[in-house]
Amino acid sequence: MKDDIMDSFQAYLKELQRGNYKEAQRILLEQREPFCFPEAKEQWMPTRPFIILGLKLDWKFDLKNELIVCKNNLTIRSIVSDLITVKLHAVNQEFKQIVDEKGNKLDYHQQPEEQSLSISLAKPLEEGEELTLFFDYQVSKPRAGGYFILPNEAFPDVEPQFWTQFQDDYARYLVPIFDHPGTKIQTTEIILTVPKGYRAISNGLLKAHKTNDDDNTETYHWLQEKPMPAYLITVAIGKFEKYVEKVDDLEVIFYAEKKWDKKTVYRSFGKTPAMIKFFNEKLGVKYPWAKYGQVAVSNFIMGGMENISVTTQTDRTFHDEKTHKDYTSDGLVSHELAHQWGGDLITCKSWTHAWLNEGWATQMQNEWKKHDLGEDEYLYEQLGKKEAYFKEDKKEYRRPLVQRKWEAGVDVFDRHLYPGGAWRYYMLKHFVGEEIWWEALGYFLTKYSFDVVETIDLQRAFEDITGNAFDWYFDQWLYKAGYPEVKIKYSYDEKIKQIHLRLEQTQEEEQTPEVFRFPLTIEITTESDEKKRFISEVKERIHEFYFPLGKPPKMIEIDPDFTVLWDATIEKPEGMWLEQLVNGQNIIMRIQAVKALAKKNTPKAIKALGEVLLNKTEFWGVQAEIAKVLGTNKTTLALEQLLKAITIQNSKARTAVAEALGNFYQDDKAVEALKKLLDDKDSYFVVSAAANALGKTKHESALQILAERLPKVTPGWEGIVVRGYLQGLAATEKKEAIDHILPYLKPGKYDAIRNSVPPLLAKLGKRYKKERPEIKELLEKTLLTDKSFRVSYACVSAIASYEDASLIPALNKYHGMATEGHYKRGAKVAIRKLKKKKEETELKSLSKSVEELEKENRELKERIAKIEAQLKEEEK
Repeated sequence: MKDDIMDSFQAYLKELQRGNYKEAQRILLEQREPFCFPEAKEQWMPTRPFIILGLKLDWKFDLKNELIVCKNNLTIRSIVSDLITVKLHAVNQEFKQIVDEKGNKLDYHQQPEEQSLSISLAKPLEEGEELTLFFDYQVSKPRAGGYFILPNEAFPDVEPQFWTQFQDDYARYLVPIFDHPGTKIQTTEIILTVPKGYRAISNGLLKAHKTNDDDNTETYHWLQEKPMPAYLITVAIGKFEKYVEKVDDLEVIFYAEKKWDKKTVYRSFGKTPAMIKFFNEKLGVKYPWAKYGQVAVSNFIMGGMENISVTTQTDRTFHDEKTHKDYTSDGLVSHELAHQWGGDLITCKSWTHAWLNEGWATQMQNEWKKHDLGEDEYLYEQLGKKEAYFKEDKKEYRRPLVQRKWEAGVDVFDRHLYPGGAWRYYMLKHFVGEEIWWEALGYFLTKYSFDVVETIDLQRAFEDITGNAFDWYFDQWLYKAGYPEVKIKYSYDEKIKQIHLRLEQTQEEEQTPEVFRFPLTIEITTESDEKKRFISEVKERIHEFYFPLGKPPKMIEIDPDFTVLWDATIEKPEGMWLEQLVNGQNIIMRIQAVKALAKKNTPKAIKALGEVLLNKTEFWGVQAEIAKVLGTNKTTLALEQLLKAITIQNSKARTAVAEALGNFYQDDKAVEALKKLLDDKDSYFVVSAAANALGKTKHESALQILAERLPKVTPGWEGIVVRGYLQGLAATEKKEAIDHILPYLKPGKYDAIRNSVPPLLAKLGKRYKKERPEIKELLEKTLLTDKSFRVSYACVSAIASYEDASLIPALNKYHGMATEGHYKRGAKVAIRKLKKKKEETELKSLSKSVEELEKENRELKERIAKIEAQLKEEEK
């Protein structure tokens, strides 16, 4: 047995011997995994002895046969003497020849394991000397980087398209180039020849467009005159309609297939001009590119991609008016637009510093939300970012945001990077003040325009603007991992008339600072409703606050402006929490009270929560949080509050009520309420949540109700209603549910619905392994052969939850077949989970063996004791 397994087992036995059964279980089941796999290496900027002055792509497309015939020019300038070999990145390209500007055929060598192309020059280049290389090659059925979207059994009705997705380092699959975010191409020219009737879209301005009658094609000639890295080059081809708006002289363009009417397109993209004006004004830096386009494509592997001057968006973001009450595209649209400044105008020098790009865009989308929808939506979104980051940190792994060690760049594109990175920008905003924050960001953009940056450059920008040192901030929040984990206890001393707050930081992770430093605001509300604010800098592991006050306060709010990224447990009397629930100065303070009162779990607290839940003027997010905690409470009193709220006006809050009702096991009243919500006319989301919740009640009628209604329901946006029904069927945990779910995995069903099926089958298949062994075979087959990358990838996590280590070879095969780092990492995570489960089984088996040995030992001792006693009797 491995040493680490034995160490875990020994720790497990010690806790068992002490009687700490929960701690023993935690050791076995809840160990946070490392972010890095053993194969990960520290990543450094690769050597590049030249500057790329220009790139010209001249590509002709055969969509039907998935072929691109390419003629490229690459112009470089040497920055060293005696440059004789030019090393680029290139994968799976069939080269006919590479020549220089004088017509010399050049020798070249491809190294697939390094994904590199080494070109031997005819003569050495001296420092400052320029050279143009000409590449003649083709790409057939690219493994990554470029995607031909054609009808097949999984997508029978799809219109032919082609689009690229080069982040993080997939440009090399189509273009021989120095494929690294730290290298910018000074100018890029892209000429695309496509079948007649198709539109070809790329970076920069359209310089020319012509029809070629001789071969029934069209040619589009694009020019990007400002620097960009290879990963932000884009090509999108399809039968797109074009819609044009203006922001001053800037064209703002939306491209979408004809099946999406103008109203639908504008429902998703229509606020873009206003967003551009907002960022222009706030950042003080005008939108920097020749146009701004958004092209909606089919089967996109991302939500969106911020290619310079033209973002690629998934067409799955399009939705109808009914959906719009519960979902908008504004977050996606504003996120990708914000990248045109942070990520495109300035670009992280390597993926080690990718938080600069993604934290920026994730925070900027929320700054737009504040401008558009107000403070409540802004704060609730910020809370959601915090919780998403914490979930990954607590349940999966902890890492610093500046992460130098990884296998593929995409490994770091996680919740640490997006919401975790956003919070680092957000805290800076509160530390320096909003006006200075925007000024510093504008200065950062101006100083490093069209250049690459590292984390230290942002630090220096803030130091230049404020005159303050920020090394302490960046050290603890960016270069180290985690956040403060804090216990705060309130007390009031009647004798000396004094408030006492004790704050203790309890974080203990090796890579996490023992003490975080941060400013903390405390607001006290007196009996007479006078408010007093105190600001102190916390920089000790235990920090004591003392405030003289003649009488106990009515309320104390700690970090009332929601400025500190921490995991805080606050002990205060119930009366204070009740006051904060109603009169907390913002939704975060009220939600904090909601969660605290749920833990108090007194009748008074539950009734108070119910009253706020029904308050028509309360923000929907507070109502949703109340519904959530009432659901986890599971008492009769909590159920009474929820039942009163099934007609609550806001559909998002009503969805939360439906979800909460699913926690009431086999409860007739909960089921009756959910049956009413199944007929909700205003929201697909409410119906979906109700169907799922009905199954979770495990009521005897649930399976029949869901199975009978499923074939008749309107699928809703992205099949959300059908998905809710399928999830509900699986939640019943009935064997019969399998046969109702299976048909929805068949090719030809809507992809978003098919994608939801593998996890459900895995859940039920695990429960009924003996009765339904074919589920295992189906998961393996779908993983390896399905034409939908989403359905195939859904099988990765499904197999991990199925918990059968014999499927590890299938995951290894999937890992070998996959090209994109995201899918490879997903497979490795699933394999690790299965191996860990196998080890846990071995540990449990070993613990049983130890228990059996101990039992045999006791029995042996008892027999020996009897024999000895018998011998003594005989001696007497």
